[in-house]
Amino acid sequence: MIVRLGVKDRLVLANSLPTEDRFITAKAFRLLKERLELTTEEVDLLTREHKLRQGEDGVHWEGDFETEFDFHPVELNLIKDALQRLDRQGKISFDHIHLYELFVEAPVPS
Repeated sequence: MIVRLGVKDRLVLANSLPTEDRFITAKAFRLLKERLELTTEEVDLLTREHKLRQGEDGVHWEGDFETEFDFHPVELNLIKDALQRLDRQGKISFDHIHLYELFVEAPVPS
């Protein structure tokens, strides 16, 4: 499934993935998180063209750009499971709503 994610969605999703699980699942989450992280080139682009800056209350930038990801069905299931886990724990924030709608409520292609 091809999905376009903006910077904020990528950061929120990467930080929403569990850091502890069974070995093989934890490894899969780690690889997925690395895939979602911003590259050096993307950070440079944010700094130059979107005025990336660190404030006392977090990182800020102006505008956005999207990156296309072609997620494997296994990755989609990992993302869905992670978001559903947050939902069961009552930890879905406003920042998660778009991601939840995209990955949990949308049908996963077979």
